[in-house]
Amino acid sequence: MALTRSFSRSYPRYSAEQMFALAADIESYPAFVPGCRAARIVSREGDRLEVENVFGFGPLRHPFMTRAELNPPRELAIVARDGPWRRFLMNWRFEPQGAGCRLFCKVELDFESRVLNLVASVAAVEVEAKVLAAFERRAETLFGP
Repeated sequence: MALTRSFSRSYPRYSAEQMFALAADIESYPAFVPGCRAARIVSREGDRLEVENVFGFGPLRHPFMTRAELNPPRELAIVARDGPWRRFLMNWRFEPQGAGCRLFCKVELDFESRVLNLVASVAAVEVEAKVLAAFERRAETLFGP
């Protein structure tokens, strides 16, 4: 049972360029993204990154590789290369909106495990809210309130 979610959020105090830079700083994710235990760029070819990740909640830890394709200063696409997924795709797009920007995000998840798919579907809205709040707090830290 795959999970597909689309959501958007306005960041009126931060430009698309600022929010893109924050999202593209993948190795900083463990400092502020809920559940991110580790993120390390293992190779870089231009705007294409191979990233070693570890995500977990409670005692569960899931290491996996992703490919991140950056399209500065507006888009970031992340695709899982292995791990507990049949499919993992996350697309971030930052559009100018007045002095700030609006984030549009689409996530497609399909775990190998039915149990993890069920947990993801139940927790999706709460996890999204926590991640978006974490990005806003990080923006305040980096760019000011």
